[in-house]
Amino acid sequence: MNLGELRRTALFQTNNDEEELEEEYKKIASGYNVDLEKVKESIPVSGITEDVVMRKAVELIKANAVKPAKKEAKKDTTKG
Repeated sequence: MNLGELRRTALFQTNNDEEELEEEYKKIASGYNVDLEKVKESIPVSGITEDVVMRKAVELIKANAVKPAKKEAKKDTTKG
């Protein structure tokens, strides 16, 4: 899966999850100690969606990441 596909998948999931967007608004309101309705008036859904999409994409990448094999340390063959 390439980055574009990851982003589209995350965007689709986010657009279909109103509860998740509401939770994101609540986190922002709580973090800045601002009324929830003020946050909703100030930040468009597209802004919240983009943040959630990026977070989901990062989580998906981390979850599917493969650690490279450890390389053996080179032996020092120089004498000095």
